[in-house]
Amino acid sequence: MRGRMAVPVHDMNGTLLAYVGLALSPDQSRYHFPSGFDPQSVVFGAHRVEGEEVRLVGDVLQVLAASQIGEEAICFLTEFVEPQQHEMLAAIQDGKKFKVFY
Repeated sequence: MRGRMAVPVHDMNGTLLAYVGLALSPDQSRYHFPSGFDPQSVVFGAHRVEGEEVRLVGDVLQVLAASQIGEEAICFLTEFVEPQQHEMLAAIQDGKKFKVFY
């Protein structure tokens, strides 16, 4: 994580899964994941959702910025969204009863 901002990633129960390194300069890749961590297995920020409306945003920094102004947001940690991630998001929505806005 040297030279990156380390951000904790949690599962739906709030259990810490890993730290993801965010790029701090344009020459770095967007995210750095620790070995053994599957970024497709997580919807970032979903463990904190409490309201009825949640914004789906493009990256972790947008989720953090939204929380600073009192809004709820989530994001995927991958460049492309796979079918299993759509299914995971639908299951989270069913359990927490919220609407997703883009």
